[in-house]
Amino acid sequence: MDLNPSLESALKAIFPDTIIIICTFHAEKLLVDALIKEFNRLARKIDGGFVSGCNKLREITIHLEKEGILGDLSWIEHDTHSKWYAIYKEIQVLDKVDDPGAFTRGYEALLGTISSWKPRIELDFTTRLAPYMPKRGFTMKGLKYFKPKLKTTWRAELRAMRKEIMDEKKEFSKGRYLMVKKPKEFSRKEKKKLREYLSAHPCMRPYREAITRFYRLFERDRRGTPSLDFLGAILQEDSHKKLKAAVKTLQSKANLIFNYRKLHEIGINWQDLKAARVNAEHVNTRLNKVARNACGLRTFESARFRAEQFLGCPVFLSPRFKASEVQVHS
Repeated sequence: MDLNPSLESALKAIFPDTIIIICTFHAEKLLVDALIKEFNRLARKIDGGFVSGCNKLREITIHLEKEGILGDLSWIEHDTHSKWYAIYKEIQVLDKVDDPGAFTRGYEALLGTISSWKPRIELDFTTRLAPYMPKRGFTMKGLKYFKPKLKTTWRAELRAMRKEIMDEKKEFSKGRYLMVKKPKEFSRKEKKKLREYLSAHPCMRPYREAITRFYRLFERDRRGTPSLDFLGAILQEDSHKKLKAAVKTLQSKANLIFNYRKLHEIGINWQDLKAARVNAEHVNTRLNKVARNACGLRTFESARFRAEQFLGCPVFLSPRFKASEVQVHS
């Protein structure tokens, strides 16, 4: 069966002595889906609202220049946004200076402020403005041409910072599906990509080690129930709730997940028989369809007949259910 708790409860109630084996595919899928959620959370953490903040700042400055109205800035929390806007205000002050000599001194002071914040941005800023710089110094006529370039170039720097974060987030997200792939399914090229990814993002190593160790538990011909406590190493206080729930479920159901190891007691080699530990999805799909249609049926006997038609095999109802119990459970 899959990890449906209702089905498990029903099976234990009706067939108390049966051995339940949780489908290996569903156990792996539960962890993989939860890890993808966790990787998406980590990707958003890289952004941290930075990209949307850049977009807001750009809109606010354009609106201020056109309408003379300053928008709400109470949302600013990121240090880069605060510093960027503080420098933009210096550019606004410089925009009102009409004396070429005073403008030159103010411009040099502006570059000094940017350099003390981030020299790389100051270099990029001056490089962008280089084509518009007068060769013989600023003049009254040249100031009218140069001042608008200051603001548009500073917004271009904001776009560059936004793109840098977006590229970092995109690069981080690229490897998430390699992170959850089974080791035996890797091509040589994919192995190289994964090594490069883990080298660039060492924080992802614990996740890869955990999922690899989890996969290998199903490949070894061993008996008994292995511990899944090692999965707790990938949980943090702010981990995605889906990952926390998945790890908790897998750890609590470890005995049922690895019940297939008991098959050797009745002479079944589970490594030669995939169906011994993976349930048939096409059968589940047909049963689910029957269950949905059975809502309109009056008795379980009618549902049993419908199930036999779909599955092409006999279906038996447990004699443990009395007529009164059937009515309650229906």
